[in-house]
Amino acid sequence: MLRKNVPIVKYIIRLARDHQVGTSLIEVLAALGLFGMIVVPTLGYMALGSTYTGTIKSYQDSKNLAESVLQIVIELPYDPTVIGTNLSEYGDDHPITDLIPALFANKNYTAYLDVSYPHSPNRQIQQINITICHDGKQTSTLDGYKIN
Repeated sequence: MLRKNVPIVKYIIRLARDHQVGTSLIEVLAALGLFGMIVVPTLGYMALGSTYTGTIKSYQDSKNLAESVLQIVIELPYDPTVIGTNLSEYGDDHPITDLIPALFANKNYTAYLDVSYPHSPNRQIQQINITICHDGKQTSTLDGYKIN
């Protein structure tokens, strides 16, 4: 049995008394403060990144849709009587929703067409302007030309 007057036992008892076990409230608050200084800005950047990813995806989808619709319109037969938004086989319907490919059909996209002859007095060159709207906001515009 160890006695209290043995030097090693006295040393261990003094160490246990001098060094308290556990953490103080100040240590815990300091650790939480440092943790918060690192985590809060990181979470903010994650949220911002998520917002921008959605915006860029919508923009890229509308650009792809505009290119698809422009290609469909360019492949239609040349008609020099078309002007403004009147596409003869589609009537006077300004939003040309029936030209939107099936991939974009249920995503609230609307395509608008405008045809003009800016540099062609004899109507041999059509300028085709496709405007894409997503949820009522214009997201993309694309111009193309069609030559007779």
